[in-house]
Amino acid sequence: MNFHRGGSKLHYLMDCIINALMKDDVKSFKEEAPGGFYLLSPPSYMEEIFRNKPNLVAFASYYGAARCLAYLIENGSDLTNLDELGRDAIHFACANNKAAIVEKLCESYGQQYNQDNQLNTPLHYAVENNSIDAVNVLLSYHVNVNAQDVDGMAPLHYVTNEVIAQKLLDENANINKRANDGATPLCMAAKHGNNKIVKVLMSNGAKLRIKTRNGWTIFHFSALSCNVKTTRLIYKQYKDVYDIDYCGRSPLHYSAESGDVFTTLFFIKHGCDPNLPDKAGMTPLHFAASTGNLASARLIINQGGKVEMKDNVGRSCLHFAALSNDSETIKFFSNLLPSDDRTLHGANPLHIAAEGDCDKSINMFSKENIDSDSFYGKTPLAVAAEHGSESAVKALLKLGASIATPDRSGFTPIDKAIIGSSERVVELLSDAGAVPSPMWSRSSSRSNSQVCSAISSPILRSRISPAILDLLSQ
Repeated sequence: MNFHRGGSKLHYLMDCIINALMKDDVKSFKEEAPGGFYLLSPPSYMEEIFRNKPNLVAFASYYGAARCLAYLIENGSDLTNLDELGRDAIHFACANNKAAIVEKLCESYGQQYNQDNQLNTPLHYAVENNSIDAVNVLLSYHVNVNAQDVDGMAPLHYVTNEVIAQKLLDENANINKRANDGATPLCMAAKHGNNKIVKVLMSNGAKLRIKTRNGWTIFHFSALSCNVKTTRLIYKQYKDVYDIDYCGRSPLHYSAESGDVFTTLFFIKHGCDPNLPDKAGMTPLHFAASTGNLASARLIINQGGKVEMKDNVGRSCLHFAALSNDSETIKFFSNLLPSDDRTLHGANPLHIAAEGDCDKSINMFSKENIDSDSFYGKTPLAVAAEHGSESAVKALLKLGASIATPDRSGFTPIDKAIIGSSERVVELLSDAGAVPSPMWSRSSSRSNSQVCSAISSPILRSRISPAILDLLSQ
């Protein structure tokens, strides 16, 4: 008996099955879910762990239904590879702290070492879900506390409970274990602003002077936490807040992007340059503008940030504000910078908003610039069409943007959409009255391949999808 997508019948049956499992009522379970029953698409209200088509063994393990699980085993159900992620019964039991089930699966079936498709062990699941009883059972079976998943993360990287953290350390977990990107458990705790874990790791000798593969220091991670207490805690033992990563960015760049004004102010007050450009020429103020973190932007300017600075391609704070899709941020920078400010390629903020599919930003700029062209002759609508920016195309059409203006190569907006195989954008422009250039036209007797061959550039031919060609033939 199989069920596919949702519906009231599926929801009702699921409720009955879950109730039977939670009560571990084998009789009711048999009535509602005969052997071999698979849940192909559980309803959306269920726990996230059930999103990958698990069978009922997974549910029984997760809910700790020992008798129902025994019934399934007796009727030939397998305990391994229960869903699309390759998870076994013990992974589900560990995720919900069902220690008795975990004990049984270790003792009778030796599942304590089993890994899913991402190389996560039962201990990874137990630690990540704060399943302390399951952790205790697994540690009693001497599992590998330093086992790494596909990203090189050990259980200690995922820990959020200080008691579990100390237990792992007592079992010789490597406190400075590096993930594939070079991050240590302390880096992850700092990133998530978990001060209790930061304290446990620091008190047990975790290294503070580290660099990941992209050059991040511990302060780059704490900058993402939006928790200034984390940064202050680390600063008590390590002072180098101004170190830059391999992109040339200090922690201030990332705190400005994250939007926490207290952390941003901390970094400025302790030595980070508010005008430091990274290798692309982007300053912390550019980062704040691009993410719409207006409070951080105001703070940086108040602390000496230069609003007139541009990146290596000539983008100003207003260009970056256009990417935020935030009206207040755009309004703020529009009062400080010219709305038709150009990059080295001639793009104004409206072009940038069109490329980024930022419809709210488009509505903030003057209609006078609606058909302004870049140095390549591209209007904002052409840029939006080229990048398949559907929301931007809708906004520009609503504001009256020209559908027929060609760029310097002779391509109109609908031509750019055709080249980019943006089917929905082609439809929008066509509905607005746009007509493809003559090079696309053909009689109904010509084949799609003949249309392609009429285009001189092999690159253009390769980019056009069959669906677009079908649209052109209509």
